[in-house]
Amino acid sequence: MERYRLNANGSHDLTFNPGELLAGPGATVFGMALQADGKVIVSGGFVDAGGDDDSICRVKTDGTHDATFDPGDTLVGFCEGVALQALGDVICGGAFFEAPSSMGNDNFLCRLDNDAATSLLSATSLSRVQWTRGGSAPEAVWVEFELSTDGGASFTSLGFGERTAGGWELTGLNLPTQGQLRARALTRAGQYGGSSSFAVETAALSLANPPLVTISGARTVKTTRSRITIRGTATDRDGNLAAVQFIDSRPKGKSFRSTLGTASCLAKVVLKPGRNSVQVKATDSGNLTSAIQRVTVVRGKN
Repeated sequence: MERYRLNANGSHDLTFNPGELLAGPGATVFGMALQADGKVIVSGGFVDAGGDDDSICRVKTDGTHDATFDPGDTLVGFCEGVALQALGDVICGGAFFEAPSSMGNDNFLCRLDNDAATSLLSATSLSRVQWTRGGSAPEAVWVEFELSTDGGASFTSLGFGERTAGGWELTGLNLPTQGQLRARALTRAGQYGGSSSFAVETAALSLANPPLVTISGARTVKTTRSRITIRGTATDRDGNLAAVQFIDSRPKGKSFRSTLGTASCLAKVVLKPGRNSVQVKATDSGNLTSAIQRVTVVRGKN
């Protein structure tokens, strides 16, 4: 029986080499279930790497036998289909004896323990959500992110995520600071991959309130001086103020002062002739949100 894995461009992936695993006269693979960590649960009728007749095994990301997954004689016969539950447990269907003690009693369905699955849904900012998935969690075909602002009574779609290392993400959002997130992953398994199901996770959305910036004096200032002092205050309703920055209007900008844990701000700005723009930016400690105020200073001739 030939066993291959293809690269994204359809070429043969030579790093995946099962060798003589899944061999034997009449060896057959009926189903596969891909874990989030890249390992694969395989079901059918074959000889495993130890030379024993088997109906289920797990292979590593390089195709070799994973001996840490060992059902022993749990399934004697044919396991014709497998599926992974959200927490990684393996559902087996087929025609087999469930265990040596039940010889003579045919079974068609059982569940096997598996390694732990890891899963965490969160919002890292007002513009980005992520769902990290690993271990024995079922791999997703696609992931949709949703938002509820009524306590979970209803959800609206935020969009479909992009695959990242270790999970899925969706960016370019404009989230509220409070609410509830939900992520749904479509997974495939069963005999010949003919079945599908959803893995679903919900999480509270609670992001820091954005800081507030207040500028003392007018927002547009005319002067003949070469320097001017800008004053103001920056506060954060959560008490998490991390930094206050002043940035001038030069092409690459310049941070005049960055102060941790302060609510007052002051900068002496060197002015160029003509129009100058001074940006005051306050950021909270989690770098989740920021507030920006601008002062326009017009420097005329003496």
